[in-house]
Amino acid sequence: MKRVKILRALSFFLAASVGVLMLSCTRQEVQPRSDFDQETKINVLTKEEASAQALNIYKELFRGRLRGAEVPGILSVQKTSSLRTASESEDNAGVFVVNFDDDRGYVVLSESKFNEPIISACEKGNLDIAVVTENMNLVPVLYNTDAILEYNHRTQKLTDLTTPDEDPLPDIPVTKSYRYEFGEWETVVQEGPLVQVEWGQGDPHNRKLNKINGDPPPVGCVATAISHIMSYHRYPPFNWDRILSNEYDSYSADVLSTLHRDLGKPENLDMSYSLSGSGAYSTNVPRTFSAYGYQSSDLCDYNFATIKSEISALRPVYIRANSLKHVTKTPRFLFWGGKTTVSYSGGHAWVLDGVRVLRRKVSKIDNFTNEVVKVFYQTKELVHCKFGWGKIGNGYYLSKAFNTVAGPEVRSSENEDAIYGEARNYQFNHQIIKGIKRK
Repeated sequence: MKRVKILRALSFFLAASVGVLMLSCTRQEVQPRSDFDQETKINVLTKEEASAQALNIYKELFRGRLRGAEVPGILSVQKTSSLRTASESEDNAGVFVVNFDDDRGYVVLSESKFNEPIISACEKGNLDIAVVTENMNLVPVLYNTDAILEYNHRTQKLTDLTTPDEDPLPDIPVTKSYRYEFGEWETVVQEGPLVQVEWGQGDPHNRKLNKINGDPPPVGCVATAISHIMSYHRYPPFNWDRILSNEYDSYSADVLSTLHRDLGKPENLDMSYSLSGSGAYSTNVPRTFSAYGYQSSDLCDYNFATIKSEISALRPVYIRANSLKHVTKTPRFLFWGGKTTVSYSGGHAWVLDGVRVLRRKVSKIDNFTNEVVKVFYQTKELVHCKFGWGKIGNGYYLSKAFNTVAGPEVRSSENEDAIYGEARNYQFNHQIIKGIKRK
């Protein structure tokens, strides 16, 4: 079984909208193997089925902002392999990217009928898996989503199931004795999105930062996340109506550039600026909010129930993650040493401002009698992300992919020092700051 990292497996993912280094996986052609391949074909979506499901998901997530009853047409349906651990001789389920006309968004879903069918959905932009780009603003969901798809492919189970009365059910193994029919997705929980703006880190926000080699550096993701949250609460007491209507207006540009400059001061975020990217420790975020008249929690672990509660209370949530995990092990001698130290670097911060819970009806049918033997529901939890890259990549993402503190499991020899991860693939140490509101 050949190990393939996420940049080689989900390389297409978000190429046009967030710019991912793409390197499509290929499969070795094999002769049909009657039972296995027939079963595989039954368990995966056709392009027509993927298109229908993507339209259903798009309408459920974005119906409130559709112009009248208009739903955009489908521009393209593209498919690629996505599993990190896949033998070339196996017919593994991949992912579909369904793009909509006029740059009006896309839906990414699993080819498998069972494995995490909804991966992401965005209302703006398109993805093109045939484009190779060096612009590696990876969305933090990628690695963990791929790990989930891989696990579910190996186990072949229906997950996240409930009774019609919403009582939880255990996972159900997929076997040849039964087939499953799926209804359309419907919304059972909707909170947000709350934040109106889609600001980036460049002009006009960085106009008052000290220039480096003649150019102002980016304001940094931490400062951008804070200003997004402030824009929702409309505090400090600026003319927010004017700011929200046009960030490039002379008044707006002056206020925003001053705000982002001051957020970076040593007593606040204590930003470190560079042309390649500006950073700050998220541990400085609570004190910065406090200095601007807010209260908040300290950093705590990611939890969907907490996110849902915060958004329901009209409080956008600050989230951060790391791209690199450093593991240092000291040699063990008799009773001494053998200590393992773990640290993280390469961080990104953004805002969670909405949640959706979708569910669909599932009918379990006996293949011998063609009778429905059980009816239940499959439920999926999504979070709405504002990444701080302007209009790039903002949308709904599978919450399960963020629900990790340590990131995917890694292995190393007993005495080896190692660094795990990839630049700008924010897969480790997801933490949030909640309870952000005015004092």
